[in-house]
Amino acid sequence: MPRPITMFTGQWGDLNLETIASRMSEFGYEGLELACGANDHFDIHKVLEDDNYWTEK
Repeated sequence: MPRPITMFTGQWGDLNLETIASRMSEFGYEGLELACGANDHFDIHKVLEDDNYWTEK
């Protein structure tokens, strides 16, 4: 079974998620594994507190 080629966003912390997604698509990656934390690309605590957070991301 073929596996998608993905990239973890943690090492790209100096770029916003939109820029990373665009660049990784250009580079041929098929998916992203998002860094999760207060200062990362996806804040797991904020998504539980703010109903609009996920749709804004």
